[in-house]
Amino acid sequence: MQLKFRTIVNMASQAAGTLVPLLVTIFTTPIIVRLLGDEGYGLQSLAGAISGFLGFMNMGLDVPIGKFISQYNALKDRCAVSRLLDTTAMMYLLIGAVAIIFTFVFSDVCAAKIFHLNGDALGQARFIFMLSGVGFFVGLVQAWGNA
Repeated sequence: MQLKFRTIVNMASQAAGTLVPLLVTIFTTPIIVRLLGDEGYGLQSLAGAISGFLGFMNMGLDVPIGKFISQYNALKDRCAVSRLLDTTAMMYLLIGAVAIIFTFVFSDVCAAKIFHLNGDALGQARFIFMLSGVGFFVGLVQAWGNA
C-alpha cells in the first residue's frame, strides 16, 4: 500500500507542478498586457524566449554531475569529486561567459535587424537581451550549485 500511496502522491504533485504555472499564466497574462501594453508584453515574451534558447546551452550537464558526485562519494574519492567540481565549474563559467558576450555583442543586431524594432522598443529590447544573458549566467551558476 505504501508504494501505491507514494505513486499517487507523485502523480498529483507532478500534475500540480504543471497545472499551477499554467493557471497562473492564464490569470496573469491579461493583467500583464494591460500594465505593459502590447509592445511591452511582446518584449517580455521575447525575453522569455531568449532565456529558453540560452537554456539550451546548459545541455543537461547537471544530471551527470550529480551522478558522478554520488559515485565518487560512494567510493570515498574526494580528489575525483574535487576535480569534477572544478572542471564543471569552469565549463559552466565558460558557457555563461559565451552567452553574456553573445547577448551583449548581438543585442543591437537582434533587436534592429531580426525583430525590426525601433524607437523606445529598440533600447528596451537591447537591455532585455543583455539582461537575459546575465540571467542565464546566474542560472548556470545556480544549476552547478544544485548539481
